[in-house]
Amino acid sequence: VPSALVSLSNVTDQLASLSFKSLVTKDPYSVLSNWNSNISFCDWNGVSCSRGSQRVVTLNLSQKALE
Repeated sequence: VPSALVSLSNVTDQLASLSFKSLVTKDPYSVLSNWNSNISFCDWNGVSCSRGSQRVVTLNLSQKALE
């Protein structure tokens, strides 16, 4: 897979995650506080990425009282 396509996929994953965050109206435990462009999205709370392509493979935000 060309690196440009991997990079575009990563941007897509990041933007989709930020779009999800924008829909959250309550985050009482500040779980999403590090979801910003200053930190790699693979290091965000609750996000797991594949090792090779750095694509999001799992979001674990259960029992975080997000609304």
